[in-house]
This record gives sequence, C-alpha cells and structure tokens, in this order.
Amino acid sequence: MARDKNCKWYFDLETGQHEGPNDALIQHFKKNPYGALSRESIQNSLDAVVDTTQPVRITVDFKELKSFDFPAFFYLKNHIQGCINLYNENQTAKDLYGPMLEYFSDDYSQSIGYIRITDMNTKGMPYVIGDTNCEFYAFVRSRGVSAKADQSAGGSFGFGKAAYFNISPIRTIMVSSLTREGQYVFEGVSLLCTHKVCEKVLTSVGFYDNNEGQPITHMDDIPVPFRCQEPGTSFSIMGFKLSERESAKKEMKEAVLRNFWMAIWEKQLSVTIDGEVIDKDSLPDQML
Repeated sequence: MARDKNCKWYFDLETGQHEGPNDALIQHFKKNPYGALSRESIQNSLDAVVDTTQPVRITVDFKELKSFDFPAFFYLKNHIQGCINLYNENQTAKDLYGPMLEYFSDDYSQSIGYIRITDMNTKGMPYVIGDTNCEFYAFVRSRGVSAKADQSAGGSFGFGKAAYFNISPIRTIMVSSLTREGQYVFEGVSLLCTHKVCEKVLTSVGFYDNNEGQPITHMDDIPVPFRCQEPGTSFSIMGFKLSERESAKKEMKEAVLRNFWMAIWEKQLSVTIDGEVIDKDSLPDQML
C-alpha cells in the first residue's frame, strides 16, 4: 500500500522564456560538497535558534525510499527524459540528464537513498500564501532570496541552498517544517530545465505535493517519513547513493569539527551524524 498520501509532481506549462540545462549556483558548491552542505545547513539552523540556553540539535540520517511506497515520486524520471527530449541536440543536456536517467533505470528501480538533515530547538519555516518574504517560500519557491531578518547573518536561504541541491544527483529535495506555533508545512522541489512531456513544454521547476502544486499545511496530509516530530525543519536530499555513506559521514564530520567546534564547546550546538554524537562531552575525543 502506497504511503505517499497521493503526492505527485506538478510542473506548470511553460509560457515564457525557456531555461536551459545549466545551473551556475550548483557549480559553486561542487568542491567538497558534503562539507559545504554541513556548513550551510548548520549555520542556517544556528541563525534560527529558539532557546539560547540550550544547544541547537541537528541529526543527519541516511534513509531509503521504496518505489512501491512512493510510486508517483518515481515519475520524475519522465520529466528528466523530457529535458533530453526538448534539448535533443544539446550535448550539455545529454551529459547532465543522461546520468540521471541511468540512476532511475539501475539503482533507483526499487528504491532511492536520501540524506535527511533535521534541526531542533529552531523556529521552523513558516509559510503564508502569497507572502514572498516568509522562510518556506524563500527556500522552496525562489532563487536568490533570503528571508532572514538579519541579512548579514551567516548562511542564507538564498544562494546557499544550492549546497543542498548539489548533493542530489537528481536535483531534488523534500522540505518539511513545524513552527513553534504548530504550523506544519511540506513540499518537494526539483530543479531541472524547461522540458517536454507528452508533447507539452513544461517549466524547469516542479513541486511534489498533494495540494495541486502548493505546499501541504496539514499534518495528516504529509507523508509520514517526511513529517516533523517536533518544531524545526527537515531537509531530505534525494538520490544519495548509500554506497557513499562512509565517505559522506567523514567529510561532514570534518566540516562540523573544523567550522563549529567553538559553538559545540559552548553548548550552542550538538550534531549527530548517523548515530554518532558530537557535543561538548565528546568533543575532546572527536578532535584527536
């Protein structure tokens, strides 16, 4: 029985300028990708702390999504094929989207791996329909926009979010949040290029939900694997190869210790990576 709560992909009809198969933002984070992800995600979380007398808690888990539980998610491969269909004479499109199709035909035929990063003791990302300044809109539905009150704060939901998409070989993430006021919000987003499916030319950005292409704001409508259990935000980066688990953990751990050891020592932060806790008590041993 499917567990996707009838979520599916929504790509609008393209009515304006086409977007080709390039993304300079993602290229910026190609070097040391898991380290960049750690830096961006943790800084965003620290900037959203609620109780400054307690550490921000971050967990990094490696998960798997089964195709029989989420069948409509895997229809994304048709949209990826559509990128090649529209740009069939473009070598960049073939080089970029061809490998994505291979993921679906081989590794992802039965399941798909993903990295889930969850923060707690944070504000969550509220969503208000029509409000382009709210945090959820800034992250999921815009590019180059930061909704932080302090625009000079480290980390950003503007360009820095490319670090999340860089990790995904299919350029797709799921974002789920629960605010301190009890608002749930969830949606998936995929960044492709203008593409053609069933003779229709579609936009480059698609959304995964069960609300006609709009964020889900009711807890019961959010698929259980992506539902927040306490206030904070969860980012699920889709398409991770679980065979790379150990190397990803090593790179992320090194980035945490190199960039946030002081915050950990001062009990502002604790990070758990695949069950391994990095906090003030364990820090001396971790730094050896």
